[in-house]
Amino acid sequence: MNDDDGPKRRGAGRKLLLVLCSLGLALGAAEVVLRVWFPVKYLQPVVRPPGHGWTDVIHQPSSVPGLTYELRPGASGREKDCTIAVNSLGMRGPELVQPKSNQMLRVAVLGDSVAFGFRVEAPEMFTARLAELLNGPPGRAHDYEVMNFAVTGYSAREEASVLEHKALPLDPDLVVVAYYLNDPDFGPVNALRMAFHRAEWWEHSELLRLCAQKAHQMELARSGGGDYFRWLHAQETDEWKSVPAAFARMHALADSRALRVVLAIFPVFALDGKERKPFVTWDEYAYAPIHAQVRAAAEKEAFSVVDLLEVYRASGKAPQELARDADHPNALGHALAAEALAKLLLERHAELFGTPR
Repeated sequence: MNDDDGPKRRGAGRKLLLVLCSLGLALGAAEVVLRVWFPVKYLQPVVRPPGHGWTDVIHQPSSVPGLTYELRPGASGREKDCTIAVNSLGMRGPELVQPKSNQMLRVAVLGDSVAFGFRVEAPEMFTARLAELLNGPPGRAHDYEVMNFAVTGYSAREEASVLEHKALPLDPDLVVVAYYLNDPDFGPVNALRMAFHRAEWWEHSELLRLCAQKAHQMELARSGGGDYFRWLHAQETDEWKSVPAAFARMHALADSRALRVVLAIFPVFALDGKERKPFVTWDEYAYAPIHAQVRAAAEKEAFSVVDLLEVYRASGKAPQELARDADHPNALGHALAAEALAKLLLERHAELFGTPR
């Protein structure tokens, strides 16, 4: 061995150590700068304050497989200018008639904030109006209960878990799934899921979350052209693949009880983007191909489908006349949804409920 090899190796080692130390200092400095001056909100861990109305009073952690959180049974409060009251079984709505009588037919509704009735009062929700319409005709042979299992922020695969673990044990006679265009998103990105999400170790780093955010933005641009709803429904994404899988699971669960499933597709009221530009007329609606894609996936599982885009168009009402905000229908939007569903359920009663009217 050459006598010069030892000093050379030591010199190379010192240089490598210097580079690593410099890199570590640079990363540490970047972490501090981000943490102090430019905090990254993407996947930022959330601390739930005790007694907070939305995350600690209305909702609670869930022990149900596949669910991170759920409604707190018996909870009540106000949120976003409307009153929230949760029954003893953890649903927004009245208490069920127990035990279920022989003439009672139950409709189990699955969904997210749209079906939950975000920003509308309980009597205005389409589930409440649907119950009124079904129980309205004189001389009917049945009474009807509409059980609203919807929870803000739930994805399609969480709704399948709700069907298995919460809805089926209450002996429904029909399943209605309220589909909204963010239903493929099962990641911890919405406020509620973030509040109940157990943060991974790396999510405590501003720098690593920034890298994750940039990677997500690149994927959003590549698969959805920068549009959130188009990205969720791009064929190659895990998010979209979760939807046909959830539909197949719902079909299998319903079929095990000889139940039919109806899918109601709700439109959005504004184009995705920083400003969420509202649609002025339904002719401007940009997501009709997504509705067709969801319909095809649902019909593959023998679901009956009501596309509320068609219902809203036919109403003659502009999008802003039916919108509570960019994502949620107002009382009139809920009423039109209830009327469309009631019409389908009563016209095809024997087929969908398995018994004549």
